[in-house]
Amino acid sequence: MFWTDWGEVPKIERAGMNGDHTTRTVIVKEDIFWPNGLTVDFSTRTLYWLDGRLKFIESMDFFGQNRKKILTKNILYPFALSLFQNKLYWTDWRTWSVFLWSAVSFGFK
Repeated sequence: MFWTDWGEVPKIERAGMNGDHTTRTVIVKEDIFWPNGLTVDFSTRTLYWLDGRLKFIESMDFFGQNRKKILTKNILYPFALSLFQNKLYWTDWRTWSVFLWSAVSFGFK
C-alpha cells in the first residue's frame, strides 16, 4: 500500500499488506511539500502523485525511483488524482474543476 503525509516532514511511503512493520519505507522525501494526490497503475507498476504547494504532477516506480515530471504548467491548486485508461484526472481547489491529462497525447504509455 502507498500513502502520502504532508505533516511536518512531508513524504510518500509504502508498506506491505501483511502487517509486518519492517516493510514500511519512505520512498519520497525530497522535492515534496503537500503531496495531496496519489494514484497507482498496477499494470505498469507506476505511481502518479501531485504536490499542491509545488504545483506539479509526477510519476515514479514503486520504489520512488525514475521520477519524471508529468505536468508543471497551468496547475493552480491540485488536490485529488485518479487514473483511468492512460488518462490522469485531477481536481483543483482554486478553480473547483476536474482536469484531464492524456498520456497518449504526450507520448507516454
